[in-house]
Amino acid sequence: MNPTLILRNCTLDDGPKNSTADIAIANSTITAIESRLDLTAPTEIDVAGKLVSPPFVESLIHLD
Repeated sequence: MNPTLILRNCTLDDGPKNSTADIAIANSTITAIESRLDLTAPTEIDVAGKLVSPPFVESLIHLD
């Protein structure tokens, strides 16, 4: 399936270190996550320096 959107240089939180990857999306579905995708898409966004996370992640925590 050809991607309609590629997010380039995404920062992924993978525990003690962060990694960088490209994410391909087709029809609102993630189809590939690789360190460097050899694909093109009609829309490509360079998100270097931005943290990409799934929508179900709760970033607000209370330690009390």
